[in-house]
Amino acid sequence: MTLPALRPGDRALLDVEGLSALIAALRDDGFRVIGPVVRDGAIVYGDVRAAGDLPAGWTDDQAPGRYRLRR
Repeated sequence: MTLPALRPGDRALLDVEGLSALIAALRDDGFRVIGPVVRDGAIVYGDVRAAGDLPAGWTDDQAPGRYRLRR
């Protein structure tokens, strides 16, 4: 999929497919894409290969001495 050319100041809205295409284009150009992912019961930063790797629908509850991951 070819992404449209944007000029400075242009705005774009990406759906899930578009975000996955952007991530793929960056990886194809040799970039490492890092973002929030769910791993070992926590939201942490890690490698993102597609939009599905992002923690959509997940959140975390934090308080002193407590961390809980929930949908």
